[in-house]
Amino acid sequence: MNNIENEIFHDKNIFCLYKEARKYVVSVSNIIVSIFFGVSFFILSAIGLFLVHGLFDFSKIPSVIRTEVSLGISYTSSILGFLVSGFALFFALISKKEIKKLVYTAYPIKKNNEKKISCMRMTLYSFMYVFVHYALFLLLCLLVSLFFPEGGPLQYITTYIFNSHQYIMKITCLIFLSTISGWFIYIVMLLKSFIWNLYQSILLSIALGFEEDSV
Repeated sequence: MNNIENEIFHDKNIFCLYKEARKYVVSVSNIIVSIFFGVSFFILSAIGLFLVHGLFDFSKIPSVIRTEVSLGISYTSSILGFLVSGFALFFALISKKEIKKLVYTAYPIKKNNEKKISCMRMTLYSFMYVFVHYALFLLLCLLVSLFFPEGGPLQYITTYIFNSHQYIMKITCLIFLSTISGWFIYIVMLLKSFIWNLYQSILLSIALGFEEDSV
């Protein structure tokens, strides 16, 4: 009973849970793909904006940002609903016996120097890590959509700053657009990783059930 209580009350808040989850569920390949995409986007945009005259119009960047933000809001809100409902349904359908198996079964981690973690905690970490990233990305998209609408007051302020510091504004906009694009790719990759971790937990639970029935 004490082991189960430790599994449930190990983390005090969502930030502690996210911080601990980063030790186990962060995939280097996901980060590399996202950084590669963001850097490639920045380089290609910078070439079209600075080196090849007339290839890329800077005035189109705000429209591109609004389009990506709108797509981000639509995507993250729908996926968040899918994640929460699917995760709640998973634990609603799983029996207490299977939950106990997940609590006492160590998750197969490839890192040799990593301490053991139960399948239950790994599943919770995977969900929370993905949930936090989707929630933060949705929050960023909502802030951009609310504070930088087309024809809004902040648009005139940024236009004035751009006219005074064109080079700095161009670089800033490209960095922001490349960052949000790379982050978008990252949260898509996170969904793949989450489904894979959940899939492994289900398979382990099924395998342990068969082993128990054969004994």
